[in-house]
Amino acid sequence: MLMLSACLYVLIETCSGRPVLRRDNGDDPATVGWVSDPDGRGTSGLIISCLLTLGLCVWNVMHLNIPPKGETKVQYWLRSLKWVALGVLVPELVILSAWRQWLSARRMSKELNKIFKEQNDGKSAFRRFEWTISHSYFAGMGGFVFEKEFLPQGEKTLFNAPERLTLTASGVLLLARCGHLPDVHRDVIWDKSKADGLAKTVVCVQAAWMIVQIGGRLVVHEPVTLLEVNTLGHIFCAFIIYVLWWKKPKEVNAPISLEGPWTEQLAAFMYMSSRISGQKPSGRIKLPQWIKPELSELAWYPSTSSPDHVSASPRDESEVPPIEEEVPNIATKWSDGELRKRPEHTITALPATVIKPSLSTGHSDDLTRQARLDACTEAITTYPAIQNLFHHPSEDCPWLKPEVVHLATDVATNWPSDYYLPGISGELMGMALWLSSSLYGGIHIAAWSEYFPTAAERFLWHFSSLYIAASGAFWLLLCVIAFRWPWASSYWDRFIELRAWKLEYAVLGLVSTVCGLAYIFARVFLVVDAVISLRRLPSGAYETPDWTTIFPHL
Repeated sequence: MLMLSACLYVLIETCSGRPVLRRDNGDDPATVGWVSDPDGRGTSGLIISCLLTLGLCVWNVMHLNIPPKGETKVQYWLRSLKWVALGVLVPELVILSAWRQWLSARRMSKELNKIFKEQNDGKSAFRRFEWTISHSYFAGMGGFVFEKEFLPQGEKTLFNAPERLTLTASGVLLLARCGHLPDVHRDVIWDKSKADGLAKTVVCVQAAWMIVQIGGRLVVHEPVTLLEVNTLGHIFCAFIIYVLWWKKPKEVNAPISLEGPWTEQLAAFMYMSSRISGQKPSGRIKLPQWIKPELSELAWYPSTSSPDHVSASPRDESEVPPIEEEVPNIATKWSDGELRKRPEHTITALPATVIKPSLSTGHSDDLTRQARLDACTEAITTYPAIQNLFHHPSEDCPWLKPEVVHLATDVATNWPSDYYLPGISGELMGMALWLSSSLYGGIHIAAWSEYFPTAAERFLWHFSSLYIAASGAFWLLLCVIAFRWPWASSYWDRFIELRAWKLEYAVLGLVSTVCGLAYIFARVFLVVDAVISLRRLPSGAYETPDWTTIFPHL
């Protein structure tokens, strides 16, 4: 209520045209309203300079992933404007996303070059073109896909949706291990990009000139406007993002479609190993991590451990061969095994009736699942890289449990998630995020003694900048505690998995809601007040620094 009342007061003060409040110390400088440009630095020139720099930094710095298939112009602009709004209001989230993608691309480059070296030593096909970090960025942004219309499935359908299956970073690594990663020249990737060095250079020059201007005003002790302070914060954020995304292609709309007789098998396995094949959890809270892929309920049974007769009913544990029987070395029995449900699972995503084609009911969904199961089985029997994902749960277990990896999705996400390769722990990612937030608030704290048109605006600016810096420091401390002491991290995991007490959710939910709304208000106020404060500025804000004073040899 206090913040709402203060905002209302600022609005009334501005619209009524009453004189601005003086500082308590009584030495408030002479102020002016709108200043025309022909006499020197004017209001319109100041606004254009700051907004041009802000717009260039925020718009050009965005290197979003490949959009979903069939995206319209309206959807494109909505998606772009959403990220621009994030870049203006919460730039540290964009920094976090860029950093996460940079870590994934760097690790992908190391892993792939290692794979290529092993394959070349094994006299595999030689790759003509070097794999660079730009290739890894392209692959991680959804650059390699299975187009449903190009899969050699004939009358069969492996999955009803989506029309395009996008490989995740882990899916790209598996594709390389199977020997099917396309050999693409770097120029082909950059031909798809709509960014060039000239555009980036223009942005850097404009941002550098803004920094020089602000630095010069500070040297000669001339006032710096709040809009310039806010723009300076975004310049530093944009610089960090540019460094992280410098070698990432920009605005790529067309991925590389994977084609060949092998695509049906790998597409089926990657689909079944990914959450896109699972059932969405019921309830109000639906985290993606809770979705269980089809493959998570299946196991590989070598022919020596499978019964002669396949039953459509759930298999009882007593049907498993006795422990005292010799378990064969099934690592060499991939050619005649089958993919079936595990004893401890009742299949939901893949009904027990769909084990053999003769047991299918003829329904289109059943036929699709059966076609997917057959293709997935063929992929397992064909590729040793996929076979390495299966392991015995115990030494005396006759079947192999798959290691379920998120290999494919419908669209490449820009948010940090398991879509990318793991780089560092979540606690360290949180530290980076909240450290960026604290630094952003600290830049605005630097304007503590600058001129404010009203006392209410001064108070709200102080509150907002302090709150952002302090909340970032607080959450940074919590991330350090969780990283240092595992019990804190385990509590958070228990909380996310909905295993905490209801009172904990009520208390933490209320506190998080209040603090979250206050944080949103603080971020919005800093941006809004930076603009509306231009209605009344000290006269010195429009004076141009004498550069010969700053640089005597000019």
